[in-house]
Amino acid sequence: MIIGGLAILATAAVFAFLVVFKTYRIPTESMAPTIPAGSAVLMNRWAKDVQRGDLLVFRFPLDPKTTLAKRVVGLPCDTIEIRDKQLFVNGAPANEPYVIHSDPVIYPREAGLPEPYASRDQFGPLVVPVGHYFVLGDNRDRSNDSRFIGPIEADAMLGRVALIVSEKGFVRPPRPPVLASLPACRSIMFAPPAEPLTTPAR
Repeated sequence: MIIGGLAILATAAVFAFLVVFKTYRIPTESMAPTIPAGSAVLMNRWAKDVQRGDLLVFRFPLDPKTTLAKRVVGLPCDTIEIRDKQLFVNGAPANEPYVIHSDPVIYPREAGLPEPYASRDQFGPLVVPVGHYFVLGDNRDRSNDSRFIGPIEADAMLGRVALIVSEKGFVRPPRPPVLASLPACRSIMFAPPAEPLTTPAR
């Protein structure tokens, strides 16, 4: 009787785990060093309270069958700008110790540059539309993110990364306090939808 009860509890626990969590493998280096290429992430399907700094799993807007994982840097009505690789949120510079730049070259804000060079190092300012999030890869020069595909709709969000599984073991990604401490936006009245661009990088 006790064994049967334990089996039922174990089955219920496994079922609950599968309902709440889903595993994805990250094949690219776009989120390195936070998520090394080839690592797996455990996503919490029920974590919908997105904040700046969260690692978000979402459907790729240009191919809904593809899922991506990126870091949220902008919430609805935030003004996002990148100048010479430096991220600004609502006019304040973001000190991002988790970010790497694998290419030392800084492309200027000049007309005629093809993507991804036109928007990689110089972007915006852009007001994140209501119901959208602005996401960037931590490997900033090797990521296909909101600079090229536009802010991500809330409906495309699948969940938040709860655990990173790599050769280093199991890591729970912290929410960077530097992004949370940046000033909040002042108004959501002027948040036009952004036109998505395309680039082959992931």
